[in-house]
Amino acid sequence: MLKITFAVPFVHGLQRPRYYNGAIVDTPKNRTRKSRIAIECQRSKGYSRKLKKYCGRVFIQIECSAPLPKTNQKYCDQDEFIIKPDIDNIAKLVLDGLNGIAFKDDAQVIGLHAHKVPRTKNTLEQTTVQITYPDFGETNE
Repeated sequence: MLKITFAVPFVHGLQRPRYYNGAIVDTPKNRTRKSRIAIECQRSKGYSRKLKKYCGRVFIQIECSAPLPKTNQKYCDQDEFIIKPDIDNIAKLVLDGLNGIAFKDDAQVIGLHAHKVPRTKNTLEQTTVQITYPDFGETNE
C-alpha cells in the first residue's frame, strides 16, 4: 500500500469550459490550477513516475479549509464552510489535475471522500489531497 499526501494553497472548483468558434476550450485558470495540483503531487514524498502508468484501484480524500472572513471575526470564532466553490467542482478539478500524473485515468478512482472543514480565524486557505494505492507494489507496476 502506498499513500501520498500534498496540499495546494487554494480552494477552487473546476470552471465551465468556454466555447470559441465552435471549439470547446478549457479556461486559463483551470489550466493553471490543474498544473499546480500536478506539480505539488509530483513534489510529494513517496511519488514515483511509475504511478503515471498505474492501472489499479485508487482512493482519494480531499479536505478543503479556508479562513473566516474578517467581517465575521468580530462575531464568531467558527462558521460552516457552506459557500462557493461547490464540493463536486473542487473534486473535479483535483481529479483532472491528477489525471495522467498520479494514475493513468480518473476512472480508476473507486473511492472519493471530499469535505470542507469549518472556517476559523487562523486557518490557511488550502486543499489537502491524500491518494491511497492499496495494490501498489503488488501488481500493475
